[in-house]
Amino acid sequence: MEQPVISNKKRLLKNPFLPLTKLGYRPKRVLRNTFKNKDSFESFEVDKNSLYQHGTDEILNPLIFKINNGRVLTDGVNSDCFITNTNDLISEITFSYKKGIQVPTEKNIVFQRYFLANPVKNYHFKLFSLLSGGGGTTNYYHWLFDTLPRLKILNESPYKNEIQKYLISDLRSKYKLETLSYLGIGPESIIDSYVNSHISAENVLVTTHPNSPALGFVPKWICQYLRKIFLTPQHMAGTKRILVSRKNATKRRISNEDLLFEKLEKLNFERIFLEHLSFSEQVKVFSESSIIVSPHGAGLANLVFSQEGAQIIEIYPPNSSSYIYESIAKNQQLQYSPVWGARNLAAENEGDLHADFSVDIDGIINLLDI
Repeated sequence: MEQPVISNKKRLLKNPFLPLTKLGYRPKRVLRNTFKNKDSFESFEVDKNSLYQHGTDEILNPLIFKINNGRVLTDGVNSDCFITNTNDLISEITFSYKKGIQVPTEKNIVFQRYFLANPVKNYHFKLFSLLSGGGGTTNYYHWLFDTLPRLKILNESPYKNEIQKYLISDLRSKYKLETLSYLGIGPESIIDSYVNSHISAENVLVTTHPNSPALGFVPKWICQYLRKIFLTPQHMAGTKRILVSRKNATKRRISNEDLLFEKLEKLNFERIFLEHLSFSEQVKVFSESSIIVSPHGAGLANLVFSQEGAQIIEIYPPNSSSYIYESIAKNQQLQYSPVWGARNLAAENEGDLHADFSVDIDGIINLLDI
């Protein structure tokens, strides 16, 4: 596999004048959609109703930007910058994250660290960006719900037949290639930002965020879209009962999981290790399960493939919660129940959402619709 371009931190030690050669990498100003510069970019507003099979949510019409001779500069975690040929940063599509929170575009780290950027690679093709900040790089939920829905927005725009290459973050995750293959996008059409962190292209196309946390819910159209792509007539409702395990994880493990499974196994539950399954196998397991017990984690993104009426018990660490999977369950008309675990003394100094914890086994058993 091609290796990432070497960090300029090392080059800086050898060449202290390096920042002077990269003054042009620093954006001059931040542009918002109220500012139009037809020579450098255009934007198209997609009617939100075109995203739905039926129904609607209170969301804004998504925008798709087409940047002529645009530039993409990303660190894969905290900063995805989309820059015009006049060196302006477009706010609506730039991802800016700092010290664990999303910040205004004006505070994007590109303004301080532009001189650490890898040299720009110039390409002569039309590129569609699937970058979605750090979450879309390594997290299964964010890939499914933040990244892939951008393709639906593209397909509802006048640019859908123009794209020659797709920019994604880090091809090392096998589920990314598997999901893209369902959409007819093969490796030959992909540019990996892990090894191409700073590029320019004839046209750079990128959408506004389809699943912004500011909404406070997961848009129903995204669930509809994912089900339409990945579910087939072979994915039939079943009676499988599963416990999703995080035993092999490095955080947020249930310390008495084995005891919990001993009780559940007597009720015909299977223990599932999602890390051992391909994407298509995960879709199959969730579509066939009538009862799912799981600690909070990205694997619960697969609830989008569950059949109506399935029972879901999501187990949180103490003092922690999230609206994400409850929102998906509501969209899919699943029976959803949240449960909170108990703090382990050994984990007192860890962050609530990531600490290991124990659960009230009898309390979970009593919730089961059996």
